Amino acid sequence: MADKRNITIHYQNTPMDYVLAHRAFYNSTTRGKANKVIALIVLIEGLWLLYGHELLWGILLIALAPIVWFSAVTGVRLFLFTKSNPKSLRPVDAVFNDSGVRMTGPSLDSSVGWKYWNKSFESKRAFILFFGKGRFHVFPKRAFTGEADITRFRSLVKRKIGKI
Repeated sequence: MADKRNITIHYQNTPMDYVLAHRAFYNSTTRGKANKVIALIVLIEGLWLLYGHELLWGILLIALAPIVWFSAVTGVRLFLFTKSNPKSLRPVDAVFNDSGVRMTGPSLDSSVGWKYWNKSFESKRAFILFFGKGRFHVFPKRAFTGEADITRFRSLVKRKIGKI
């Protein structure tokens, strides 16, 4: 019988899970917000060049603005990495408790204490736990059995890692 204090989820991330999680976190950072300002400046400059009859440069800058806005280069790179790395897309069973996280699946059996994770973030679709610089694991909210487990998980992460 499962321990009632455990939170257990089963999931299989997709490349878009990683891209959307990364984008949500990045947009919450100062750098992500600065990119929005830069994208608007690039767009305005492109429109100004169009108005001044510099069609080629105006069109080029207008086309560049959404790439900067959406951090598209990073998203494409992350999408391609996860597509070419089948281990990141395998099914996972994860059990969370006060001791840490146990993840199991095909060719995976890992127990990780809470001290391993150094930061956490919550988006509309997922919880993202970070380890090291720029490395993270995505736990999709769709994998939780309901809002009660999501609330319990959020509380556990706040206790063990800090601000979410």
